[in-house]
Amino acid sequence: GEGHYKINSYKYKADYGTDLKLNLTNLFRGSPEISANILGVLNSNSQLVAQEFGGPILDYAIDYAMNVTQKFFDAYTYDQISHVPLTDDFFEED
Repeated sequence: GEGHYKINSYKYKADYGTDLKLNLTNLFRGSPEISANILGVLNSNSQLVAQEFGGPILDYAIDYAMNVTQKFFDAYTYDQISHVPLTDDFFEED
């Protein structure tokens, strides 16, 4: 048909695991010693950092992905997305 798919709702759950390591470089431009020290503090508290900052970052990324997906669905009808024409040569054996 001519209708479009629509994302009504979604939810997700994130698990950061137990061995979370951040790999950030040049945190303080021109000061590798301070950057290394801050990275050490962040990594020693990586679970707390993930809990505090991971949620908002993931929320933004997933919301963005869902918006892009919905724009795709708005641009193409059910038939355009779901109908995949297969020709006879698709079924030929080699």
